[in-house]
Amino acid sequence: MFCQTPPRQTPLQAIAARPAARPAARPAVRPNVAMPYSSSLTDEEWEMLEPILPQILPQKQRTRPANWSKREILDGILYRLKHNCNWKDLPRDLPPYSTVYWHYKQWRAAGVMDILLQKLQSRSPAGDQFPANSDHPGQS
Repeated sequence: MFCQTPPRQTPLQAIAARPAARPAARPAVRPNVAMPYSSSLTDEEWEMLEPILPQILPQKQRTRPANWSKREILDGILYRLKHNCNWKDLPRDLPPYSTVYWHYKQWRAAGVMDILLQKLQSRSPAGDQFPANSDHPGQS
């Protein structure tokens, strides 16, 4: 008996037979789009904070390019502080909660959050939009 070989595929058939690639869960870098939350920074607030960030943020060894901008991370922190939700309950269009919480811990320990919140409160008409100190993630 002879061994039967399968028919040869054309290159187009081979490409069509491949499984489709999974789409990424989140885009790597998003364009600066105003976030739709009341806790989000306005462009005016961001222009006030952006120049002082390099001076006050703790030095971090860059191992790879950042997936999320400082503004997006700060918007996630401000959302959490304003709404007092669990870290895991951050909306999906904000950076992942683990990223937001990691930066919050680093910035709070370095005193960055106090400086940023004081700056924001000094410009805010209400003055008390965000609490000065927030509890840690297990409490909500």
